Amino acid sequence: MYSSQLQSFLVHYNLRRLTGIVLVASTIIIWTFNNFTIGSFNLRSYLQPQHVDDRIRVIHYELQRTKKRLEDPKHAKTLGEYSLSSSKQFKVVLGYTAFFHEKPWGWMNGTKRFNHWEGIACPFFHCELVFDNKKFRSADAVLFHAKDMPGRVEMYRIYKQKPKEQKWIYFALEPPTFNPDSKWLNNLFHWTLTYRRDSDFYSPYGYYYRPTNGVKDADGIINKMMRRKDRFVMWASSHCALPREKFIKKLMSFITVDVYGKCASFVGVKSPGECKLDAPECNRLRQRYKFQLSFENSNCKDYITEKYWNALQLGIVPVVLGGANYSNPELAIPGSYINALDFKSVKKLAEYLKYLDHNDKEYRKYFEWRKLYKRIVYAPWTCTLCAALNMNTKKTYISRLSDFWSVNKQCGITDNAMNKIIDAE
Repeated sequence: MYSSQLQSFLVHYNLRRLTGIVLVASTIIIWTFNNFTIGSFNLRSYLQPQHVDDRIRVIHYELQRTKKRLEDPKHAKTLGEYSLSSSKQFKVVLGYTAFFHEKPWGWMNGTKRFNHWEGIACPFFHCELVFDNKKFRSADAVLFHAKDMPGRVEMYRIYKQKPKEQKWIYFALEPPTFNPDSKWLNNLFHWTLTYRRDSDFYSPYGYYYRPTNGVKDADGIINKMMRRKDRFVMWASSHCALPREKFIKKLMSFITVDVYGKCASFVGVKSPGECKLDAPECNRLRQRYKFQLSFENSNCKDYITEKYWNALQLGIVPVVLGGANYSNPELAIPGSYINALDFKSVKKLAEYLKYLDHNDKEYRKYFEWRKLYKRIVYAPWTCTLCAALNMNTKKTYISRLSDFWSVNKQCGITDNAMNKIIDAE
């Protein structure tokens, strides 16, 4: 079943580019005859067929998730059939709000960027991304960034002008604890775009996939990272007065933690180090550390931020603490982190970090994932959003956005477990 879906996907991928059809179709036919008897294809293992671009596999996987979630089963089609029957070549996506006070959005500022992911074009469909609110009535979908959401009166004024078929998308990268209250947004939005895996479109702070042939020269990269390590543990933060500081302060009674940023006084440090975020000299300093405390500012469902992903980018082993289930491979890279909540006490965590500090062979195991997985910045959510606009989707509003994006229901998930570890001797 899955092989046939993949075959349909690949045959139609470059349908509009006639020069590519022969090559793609012949490749699929050869693979089908040579491999069909092997059994069903497991996309998440990314093993076969080996000649298919891994990026295509990833987009296909996300497209199938979106299709399963949003499509009206009574009017289901294959992605290829949707592509052939599309009545409008380019759906229009309007970024109605700013993104953290910036418009156009600096990181996603135009149509070309929207229609590409990791150097390849989104398959099947392309969309036009605009930021001119005068195009509101002609837009097929409208993105509202939660942090920059208009007030209630303005939202209802906009809603009265909304075309019937237009889709509204709730876009949130901050957790419920740091976003405006969503109670009054019930029955306004159709889809969600957030860091949560159960969103309609998935936009986490980082993403990864497994290349078919592994990662080139991974051992060399790991060796280079290991040679830099001459410092132990660091923590950097400017968001203070949070429960995590109690954990860190107790950890510092057992081991040395170098502290950077405005929150130093909250853990009893009078003279913090200096390390300007993303400055080259700061990154070089951070690369010397074996461990980084990647404790989230909110323990909310699936909330894993740059604290984890940037540590991986710099070759640091993150010690994580948050509300996400880090053992879920949909959220975090297996073998890439140490979860503070896996220890019975803060002292036990400290002892384990000291053990790894004196045992390079065991410490190196936290770099083995680099041989198997490729870490990248973005998930292909623009491709899936554009595809959804061309599908027969369920015609429903989110009646209880206030439940989906609730502080009480979605945050504080691991607070009790964290406090229990802090209090343990």
